[in-house]
Amino acid sequence: MSWSDNLAGTDSAVAAYFDDVLFTAVGMKKPARDVNGSTAPDPDRPAFDFMGSIDSEPSFNQIGSSGRTSASSMGDRQVARTCLTALARDWPWMVRQGDAIKSAGQNYKVVATPDRDGSDRIVIWLNKV
Repeated sequence: MSWSDNLAGTDSAVAAYFDDVLFTAVGMKKPARDVNGSTAPDPDRPAFDFMGSIDSEPSFNQIGSSGRTSASSMGDRQVARTCLTALARDWPWMVRQGDAIKSAGQNYKVVATPDRDGSDRIVIWLNKV
């Protein structure tokens, strides 16, 4: 058995254990020649369902250390970072920044190009919309 076969088996085992939420990926695009236009579903990238896992935990950041003059803006801010992980081996197309992800009545927007670690699992950073 090769390294690639072992890695594929590990990816599948991780997905079977952790990926327990159904998501729908919707490719989005802007109208041609309309930079400020609203995005709409991309007919060249039809929506597809996939299983994944999601984590949305509050965290603190140091926006207050930016040297702002207002005393009320000097403290830490609580922000939510939403991370979706999934096995993307059999996806018809790869999500990209601006695409939509839907799950159980919640809508998200992909805010960055998915992170890859060399395996077929990806990390997608999302914002709730």
